[in-house]
Amino acid sequence: MLCLACATRALGIAIHAAESAPSIIGIREGEAIILPVSVTTTNVTVTSPGAGANVTQAVFELERQGALFQRLTSAPPFNVTFANLSVGKYFLTARFQSPVAESPSSDVSFDIRASVQRPINDSWSEASPIAPGGTTVTGSNVYATREPHEPMHAGTGGGQSIWWLFRSATNGVITITTAGSNFDTVLAVYTGADRDELRIVGESDDTGTNTFSQVNFNAVADTTYHLAVDGALSATGVTDSGTIQLQVIHAAPPSLSVDWPADGLSLLVSSPLNKTNLTVTTTITDPTGLGHVEYWLSSHQGTLRSGTIPPPYQWKLDDIPCGDYVLTTLAANQLGLIATARMGFSVTSIAPEIFWDGTSPSTSGSFQFAIAGVKGVEYSLEGSTNLEAWSRLIGWTNFTGIQRVTELDASRFNKRFFRVQSP
Repeated sequence: MLCLACATRALGIAIHAAESAPSIIGIREGEAIILPVSVTTTNVTVTSPGAGANVTQAVFELERQGALFQRLTSAPPFNVTFANLSVGKYFLTARFQSPVAESPSSDVSFDIRASVQRPINDSWSEASPIAPGGTTVTGSNVYATREPHEPMHAGTGGGQSIWWLFRSATNGVITITTAGSNFDTVLAVYTGADRDELRIVGESDDTGTNTFSQVNFNAVADTTYHLAVDGALSATGVTDSGTIQLQVIHAAPPSLSVDWPADGLSLLVSSPLNKTNLTVTTTITDPTGLGHVEYWLSSHQGTLRSGTIPPPYQWKLDDIPCGDYVLTTLAANQLGLIATARMGFSVTSIAPEIFWDGTSPSTSGSFQFAIAGVKGVEYSLEGSTNLEAWSRLIGWTNFTGIQRVTELDASRFNKRFFRVQSP
């Protein structure tokens, strides 16, 4: 049997226990280092005191975003500086080394972050005033936040809102617009003496197909209105932000009405392959003078047609196939204020469809089928044994949408064909 203790004493070999893990001084676990405004990098100096007499150097390894960034070694007093560190997440490990052993490692994680300079009018209570006569102001919602109980402005605000307040000097129509902003804005106008008791006056996301917002309302003299401008929330959950241009204008947008087609109109064609034409007529006025009028015709496939319309602001939409459509009309005046009108209409085929309703033929040979068509249209069912001579069987006005027919004479015919006619 070999005695290790005896053998080592006989040979004069000393076994040293490994050093304990070093302490890391100069940075704390979870610390966030905030860079001053306009500063992009910083230095981090750390030291590991208290090593044993046999330790010859300390090894420091710094990872950034999960990858090794820098490895530094130091003789006593074990002090190193990591220079020019930029924004990111860091993980630092340290260990001692001696001729006969290496200590366990210690570690610490920390962040370096850019300075966040929030807008001065980030909160409702710090809303920036706008001159009573109306003017153009600018701002930014970068690093803006949503306050507790703050509404989701226009139903799509992403939570990076800034505030202005405006006290109307007179009664009259006021239009507020974010035209000139460099991102997709959301605008809301409120009254109320407390943020938790806001009363909506008007709100807007997009104006026509534009990404700026516009609200017009009848202002009451000596009433204070709070204006919130936010960024629209995208489908991926990202809030738009950037430079805001806000205008308060003592004027109304154009007066716009679409006289034809009426909202919800259904245009009937005799076949799914047929198309139809439509003439759009509008009434548009503005005391300051009209700038331009545009339209967009869209379906589930997106925008199908668009254009600019000259006076008298009537135009034809030719060769419209069956489908559901939305027609948007936009009128802008010389001040840049915009009015929009939107209505939906459809082009529907009145051609009926015959289909089996799932009923099994009876022992006598009778069976049942169904006819689907447009409600309110008169249809007639005809039968033939040779596809040449047709006789009228029944006629009806389609009040329910589906007409069920029972064939009682099937046993009399070797075969019989059916068709449905409409006017």
